[in-house]
Amino acid sequence: MTTKTLVILRHGKAEFSSSDGQDISRQLAERGHKEARMMGKLLRKTGMVPQRILLSPSVRTRETTDSVMKKLRSTPENVVDDGIYNASVGELVQILRKQLDATSILLIGHNPGLEELVSRLINPTDPPMIQLPTCGMARVDFEIDEWNEIGDHPGRLVWLTTPDLLEAV
Repeated sequence: MTTKTLVILRHGKAEFSSSDGQDISRQLAERGHKEARMMGKLLRKTGMVPQRILLSPSVRTRETTDSVMKKLRSTPENVVDDGIYNASVGELVQILRKQLDATSILLIGHNPGLEELVSRLINPTDPPMIQLPTCGMARVDFEIDEWNEIGDHPGRLVWLTTPDLLEAV
């Protein structure tokens, strides 16, 4: 068995509306950029620079990704997956199961799917209530050989943090 690491990051704080009225077009607020840079710095400092970033096609997740990458000081492969936008937990698991070669993945998307994903990955039979505010981030490790095994075995929650918690320390 090998260890696969999944970091789940909810997009940063976004503007309330977009110029075209479409939810998918909402941009990050300045606070969202700041919080995303903070999360990128945390990933770099903890040595958790992902090999691949999977992200929703929304403007706010793309901008979150850009802000995180500024602090990573590396260029992981970025994969925009249309299925991540408004995905259910089952759809997110299927997207993750299709990953082949990365040992570490950063998934950037939206609630409620991400909160439910963290909860179900760490305890499928009795999921705890995990809350991911904007730019909330969780690391879950799995003792699996391939991503297609994700969901078959519970993962281990290594850490869960938010911008407010990081600012407090």
